[in-house]
Amino acid sequence: MNDLLVRVRTAAPAAELVAIEERLIQLRGEARGGEPLGGAVEELRGRLVLLSSRGNAPQPDAGYDTVLARLEQQLAAIGPDGARHDPEGRRACTELLDQLRAAAGSGAETRFAALLGTVEHALTRHAGTARRHADQERLREAEERRRSEEHVAARMAAEVAAEEAAEAAKAAEAEETAVHERRAAALVEAADRLGVVRGSAEAVAGEARELADPDLAARVERALHTVTGALGAQAAEDALEAVGALERLLPEAEARLDELQLAFTRRSDLAEALQDAMCGEGFTFTEGSEQGAAFVLRFERPSGARYETTVATEADGTPVLVYHVEGEPDVTLHPAAEGAVCDRTEDLLERVHKAMGERDGFLPGELTWQGKPPRGQAGPLPGAGRGRRG
Repeated sequence: MNDLLVRVRTAAPAAELVAIEERLIQLRGEARGGEPLGGAVEELRGRLVLLSSRGNAPQPDAGYDTVLARLEQQLAAIGPDGARHDPEGRRACTELLDQLRAAAGSGAETRFAALLGTVEHALTRHAGTARRHADQERLREAEERRRSEEHVAARMAAEVAAEEAAEAAKAAEAEETAVHERRAAALVEAADRLGVVRGSAEAVAGEARELADPDLAARVERALHTVTGALGAQAAEDALEAVGALERLLPEAEARLDELQLAFTRRSDLAEALQDAMCGEGFTFTEGSEQGAAFVLRFERPSGARYETTVATEADGTPVLVYHVEGEPDVTLHPAAEGAVCDRTEDLLERVHKAMGERDGFLPGELTWQGKPPRGQAGPLPGAGRGRRG
């Protein structure tokens, strides 16, 4: 466009040059305002081509071939893409070149000069149209490549995300399987450990009840029930904790059973020794029963007096004998304030205790009763100092 302006300024009439420059200024203003120019630029270019070609027609028989060759080279330089992108423009250029070729020669200078500007304008417009279409095609192809690359990238990202999701799902499944296996293993362990101690626990509970310690029996049974309940609910951690608590309880319970058994054996031996000694003193054994943690023995003398003896155990494990006597003349059931007198009954029971000590190794303590005046420091009722542990 600048080259054409230079040529026009040296060859075109002043009026036409002013019109061209005014139109150029107008188009530049529209371009700065962002308005679409459409074909206005190509129209202005055509006018410049026509103005620049005036007066430049070659002389008769001189330079026609050179001009035609140059124009044909311009058409060829547009290339095959021109025919593809602007077939109408290519056909028009070809037809105009044929007309210009026909007008070359003597006597056709005016016709040749008029056609020359038209051909140059058509070639310029054809080249611009072909170039614009080529640029649009390149932009379209670039956009398609960009979209294709984005599609490929999105597909790859989706594939990666799918793989990651699959890996995450696989890891979650593996973790869930591991948790299930750990829970199953813990349940098996708890069940196995319960199988080892269950029999002992049930035996301890039963023996505790037999030895008159229902609280201990209840503790062991509750601990056992906690384990079986957790196993039934498939609560692995609770089952392990519960079976551990049961395992820790059993040694304590068994130690307590040893104490209870020893106390029971002492009471039993003491009751047997008492029965032998009482019978040796002429008593008749009438009845015996076990009441909780004590033995109750009942005797009767030929005189009709009745003796009920409770063989119990004190808190420190020492056996103790408690007598309830009815029908002896020297026994005051409601002692006076100065103290009761049971001399004959006391002598009788002292002989019984002495016989128990001689035959069975028991060491009786001081015999006391309600209302008996203190003699020094009062000791416990007769009891056992030695015994056999069952």
